[in-house]
Amino acid sequence: MGDQQMMKIELAAGESRQILVEGGSTLLLLSGCAEVRSPFCWLAENIHQAQTQLDAENSVPVEQGGWIELTGRTAAQFVILPPDTQPLWSSLLRSLEKMLANRRLTAAK
Repeated sequence: MGDQQMMKIELAAGESRQILVEGGSTLLLLSGCAEVRSPFCWLAENIHQAQTQLDAENSVPVEQGGWIELTGRTAAQFVILPPDTQPLWSSLLRSLEKMLANRRLTAAK
C-alpha cells in the first residue's frame, strides 16, 4: 500500500480476500461480522498466524506488515487506515514553529 491511502473493502458472507498491508495500519470493521488472519510470523521456532474475530465497529491494529486474510462471516465492510508515517519530530517541530510565531505576534503588539 505504498500510496498511503485509506482502502475500503466489501465482502459477501463467506467471501475471503487476501490484502497486502503495511505494518502499523489499522483495520476497522464498519458493519457485519468477520474474521481476520494476520500475516505469518515466527513464534517459538514455529510459523504462527493469529486469527481475530471482529464484530461491527471494532478495529484491530496490524503490527506487522504483510498479507492478511479477511473472511466475512456475514456481509462485511472494512476500512484499512494506513499507518501514520509522519515522524514525531516533524510534528513537534511544526508545533514549536507555531508557538514561536504566536509569541512573535504577541510581542509585536
